[in-house]
Amino acid sequence: ASTLSVLTETEKELGVALLDIGAGTTSISIFHEGAIVFSGCVPLGGLNITSDLAIGLQLSLDEAEKVKVNMSNILDGKVAESKDNDSTPALLRKVDEEKSSTSKGEMASVSGLGITSKEEVSKEMLTKIVEARLEEIFEMVRDTVSKAGFDIATPAGVVITGGSSQLRDITKVAQAVFGVPSRVGYPSGLTGMVEEISDPGYSAVQGLVRHAMDDENDSSGISSGNSLQSGFGGLVNRLTSLLKSLMP
Repeated sequence: ASTLSVLTETEKELGVALLDIGAGTTSISIFHEGAIVFSGCVPLGGLNITSDLAIGLQLSLDEAEKVKVNMSNILDGKVAESKDNDSTPALLRKVDEEKSSTSKGEMASVSGLGITSKEEVSKEMLTKIVEARLEEIFEMVRDTVSKAGFDIATPAGVVITGGSSQLRDITKVAQAVFGVPSRVGYPSGLTGMVEEISDPGYSAVQGLVRHAMDDENDSSGISSGNSLQSGFGGLVNRLTSLLKSLMP
């Protein structure tokens, strides 16, 4: 379903590989000359990254998920420290922060995320844990595709989508493993979508909506459109027809 909202027709015509990183699996779709030629999956996904962070950083799974989702902000130092229970005078606190920044340049605050088990995590450790698991996922994808007789190094490169596709430097890791350019696939083609469901984590959902809209337009003889309202209207009509057919 993600292919409908993420890939362009040009990419599918040239040849492209789409990786959708889900919670427990990563699905693989390879296109050539506009048609899908391979589909498969590997049994690793975002939950494995969360588990690695929980073990490596000594966090609970909920806390590790917060760290994963906010990885870029943590590494960029954009997570504010929690000072709700800090009674230290502001001037002294500023001095302490300056000392901390010089002596712990490789540590990043996570207390602002609501994490209570620790206030800081190692930037180096965070990066190494995430990149190690991403490398394993991508290497498994490459081997799975190769065993099926296909090449992951497609002319249009690799497109990565799904909830974990926004992890820091994920495209660099993918390019190092696959040897071709890669990009993060953001869903597009629907109008009227709110920002919260316009990130790669909702690529499959938007793809399903577009598929339903295309089917509805084809069956009614209306040219394909991208209006979200008409798409949901078609879904409602289908459900209504189904309920009527079940009534005595």
